[in-house]
Amino acid sequence: MKIADANVLLYSGNTSSEHTGHPCAGSTVRLSCADRIGFGWVPLLVFVRPATKMGLVLRTMSSEDAIGQVADWLTGPSAVLMCLTVRHAAFLVKILV
Repeated sequence: MKIADANVLLYSGNTSSEHTGHPCAGSTVRLSCADRIGFGWVPLLVFVRPATKMGLVLRTMSSEDAIGQVADWLTGPSAVLMCLTVRHAAFLVKILV
């Protein structure tokens, strides 16, 4: 599984970016990646904020368009929404210590 971080999401959502050739950019995230793509809520929210803030990206999106992009990613056949569980803190301690 590939995990989509905020940078990949920002580049893929910004068609004016020089990084749109990334293998999992734009609609490629949901259509062409053979691996499953994991989406976390934090990177998705990090995408929405700068994507809708004038001056931070070359092509500012409306809030509706940014949320629509998130919805498109999450409904893709390879998409997996990664959610924290009530045991998340204990799990982090287990793998980090």
